[in-house]
Amino acid sequence: MVYSNANLSNYFTLDGLPWLFCAWICIYIFRPFATFIHELGHAFIAWILTKEQIQLKVGYGKQFFSCRINRIKIYFSLHNMVIGSTGFCDSNLSPLKTIIILLAGPLFSASAAYLGIFLNSQIHPNILLDAISVGWICSHGLCFIRNLIPLYLEGRQGDQNKVPSDGLQIYKILKESFK
Repeated sequence: MVYSNANLSNYFTLDGLPWLFCAWICIYIFRPFATFIHELGHAFIAWILTKEQIQLKVGYGKQFFSCRINRIKIYFSLHNMVIGSTGFCDSNLSPLKTIIILLAGPLFSASAAYLGIFLNSQIHPNILLDAISVGWICSHGLCFIRNLIPLYLEGRQGDQNKVPSDGLQIYKILKESFK
């Protein structure tokens, strides 16, 4: 742990500025992966708990790539890839199953961030890989925090409707269940 703290302090010197900049760029580069892994968490658990089609979308606008894996249809768009959604039929699901599906996204995000922390603590080949792993950890950590806090998220650009975070959807289900 002392080694990690010493490494972290190197980022906040003049010599560390390029690596800090590299970590910031990696956050931007890894954000679409963080969105995909987060949505994959929802889709995987929805696949287990439902029988209907599931749609996983990353980005919006003109479709760049799509594929089908069993009942999961995956769509990628190159526009604003920090926005994602997973669509599934929840009309026959109990509130508990819906909450489990909603929690799966943040759980996958936290797991991906933890994987980055674990790998960074085990492997110290050079500062470039440290900066890249910091970008990975932060992008997944931000995705985790952003989706777990109960608030409305920005929708697509120009979209007047705000999108409820996973945390807000869970809060609403729990509030409705305890009425």
